[in-house]
Amino acid sequence: MEGKIMLHELESVMEKAVENIFRNQKLSKYWNGDIYYNAYPTAVALITNKILNISEPEWEQKALAWIAAHQKADGSWGLLDKETPPHPDLTEDEIADILEVKAASARNTVVCLLALEIYGGYGEHVKKARRYMKHVDEKYIDPFTDLFLAYFGRKKWKDIAIPPIEVMLAPKHTKFYFKTFIPAWVRDGAMGGIIVKTLKEKKFMSSPFRKMAIRKAEKSLLENQLGNGGWFGTFQPSVYPMLALKELGYDMNSNVMQKGLAFLRSRRNPESGYVHRFWLSVWDTSLTLLALKSAGIPDNDQRVKGAVDFLINSRFPSNAWGFCPEVDIYPDCDDTSVVIQALTGYYKNHEYLRQSVEWLIGMQNSDGGWGAFIRNQAKKKPGTLPTSVEDSLVILKDPACADITGHVLRALGENGYTVKDKPVRRALEFLKRDQLPSGAWYGRWGLCYIYSVSRVLRGLYAVREDLNQPYIQKAVNWLLEHQNPDGGWGEHYLAYFKEEYGGIGSSSPVQTAWAVSALLLVKSPHDRAVQRGIRYLLDTQTEDGNWPSPHTVGALEIYENTNYAKIFPLMALGDYRSSLSLELEKEE
Repeated sequence: MEGKIMLHELESVMEKAVENIFRNQKLSKYWNGDIYYNAYPTAVALITNKILNISEPEWEQKALAWIAAHQKADGSWGLLDKETPPHPDLTEDEIADILEVKAASARNTVVCLLALEIYGGYGEHVKKARRYMKHVDEKYIDPFTDLFLAYFGRKKWKDIAIPPIEVMLAPKHTKFYFKTFIPAWVRDGAMGGIIVKTLKEKKFMSSPFRKMAIRKAEKSLLENQLGNGGWFGTFQPSVYPMLALKELGYDMNSNVMQKGLAFLRSRRNPESGYVHRFWLSVWDTSLTLLALKSAGIPDNDQRVKGAVDFLINSRFPSNAWGFCPEVDIYPDCDDTSVVIQALTGYYKNHEYLRQSVEWLIGMQNSDGGWGAFIRNQAKKKPGTLPTSVEDSLVILKDPACADITGHVLRALGENGYTVKDKPVRRALEFLKRDQLPSGAWYGRWGLCYIYSVSRVLRGLYAVREDLNQPYIQKAVNWLLEHQNPDGGWGEHYLAYFKEEYGGIGSSSPVQTAWAVSALLLVKSPHDRAVQRGIRYLLDTQTEDGNWPSPHTVGALEIYENTNYAKIFPLMALGDYRSSLSLELEKEE
């Protein structure tokens, strides 16, 4: 895409984008995009209703119809609820092989098939799914999915490969200590699943250690239930505690069960029946404020003030933030660092933020980087979809990663930290070690290399690192090399699992925005690559002020956040306009 960029065109596009963002602001002044995943949570919700003896015919029929409508031609339900996006160099079958998609498809197909079978009807869909499952190796079905099969006699309880409940008694200094053995975001769910398996299997129930472990697990579940009724603020980790409490004898009319049910129901789309896994209100609001700041929306705008107040009121006692206000026992470094960036832009009480910055510094890993929830939990990065218990634990671990480290550096830099400060120097050494020979960095919490390179460059700029250094220029060159002929950037989600596909894929406005914002740190706004990227963003805006999202840009478990297409393109256009203004000032 070519064509001179006119200032009035830029302003018009940005104005429409700002209007679109404010139209989507919630009544409580925050932003919260829909999170689309695959059919697994919806099927699990249906199965859970059966196990808990709950009947909701209207929603159940909607959910069953949604599942049936999203079955693939081969009878399976895939990694995404959408069809596999195209790739410029690969067929769909080749993509499936590279992604080991059989693992994800098997797990998803198992629960969808079970849901259709236990509710009845949808005979042709059931037949197609059964034919597909004849050719699937059981190793692809994870133990916690096996729990659902066992409830309906499709699996023996004793054959489910779940850790024994006694893991709850492991001391802190051992590798089996529960809070380090099991990652934060699945801990409550895992605990619930372990309780269910233990009680259903009925082995060694007279053991005093087993009884002690069950009591400790029960106490932990009750303590970890959040104010909104869920566990960890997400759908699936909230299902297994509900099943566990039922097995422990809790009445469905009890307060703990009623709160849990209310949370599970709150994640349903009332129109389609689809079940969303989680909301990211703190994360989305922080990013939106950064985009609005980039677009020049002033501090005294009441809509901005409302969003700032939402973030301030969402702060946890630990002086940190989680991805939504309710998860106050699970703060994380990524959300905290982005909130700090947003509040630094709009909120001038830096003493208030100082404590949050100190919390971040305290979460720095011994390797110099930052993970999400837990300090020094893991070093190994996920490289493939899990096909076993061991694989599942690896992919769910919480290692330091470049993208979060980049976010933290930006938060530190915007609060006075530079390359002269020890935490920053340690982080720089981590990033140099973590950089790939290609010049890119692996991104864990966004897709994937484009995301991480852009996050890192933002962070390095904020702490006043010399951007002319060879390792940084290598990253910049990697971005330039992966610009598409249409001026945009794109990366297929298989890059998350295979490095050789990093930076390759059809263009998307979100990934283009990431690349453009990063390049503007080191390039003139008149640079040809920048100009082509901006032209792509201008030309792809929709009539309502949004941008299309042709394929997912989320990661870790491959999800799509509908807010990203509203936020990041506006942020890049604002960065471009600011860069133009700075250049004009220099000329004067």
